[in-house]
Amino acid sequence: MRILMISIAYFMITRVFVLLGDDIDDQLQSNDIKVVHCTNENFEAIMRNALLFYGPNVDLIQRFLEIHLQVYFERLPGQWLVTVSQTTDYDIYLDESARESRWFCSLNYLKMDIFVVIMRIHFPDSV
Repeated sequence: MRILMISIAYFMITRVFVLLGDDIDDQLQSNDIKVVHCTNENFEAIMRNALLFYGPNVDLIQRFLEIHLQVYFERLPGQWLVTVSQTTDYDIYLDESARESRWFCSLNYLKMDIFVVIMRIHFPDSV
C-alpha cells in the first residue's frame, strides 16, 4: 500500500510539472532572467520549477533542488554543488568547458534577486 501511495504521489507531482511546463516560461518572464548558462534541459526545468513554486524562499528552493536532483546524485557518483543565494550583485566567469558541460547549470532570476547553480564538481575515475 505504501509503495502504491508513493507511486501515485510521484505520478501526480510529475504530471503537475508537465502540465505547468508550458506556463512556466510565461510566469518566469525571460526579461526577468538575466543569465542562463545551461545545456542540460532537465536541470534548467528543475530550477525554473523551484523558482516558480518556492521563490523567493532560498531554503525551500534549495531543498526542492536537492530532492529533485537526488536521482542524479545516486546514478552519477561524484561530488555535486547545489547552491541558491539571494543577491543584488551578480558576476560570473565561465570558461568554455563549463559553459558547454551538461553538468553545469546557472540561472540568475532578477525579479527575486536569486542566483542558482547546479554543478557536478568531481568525476570519479570509474565514470
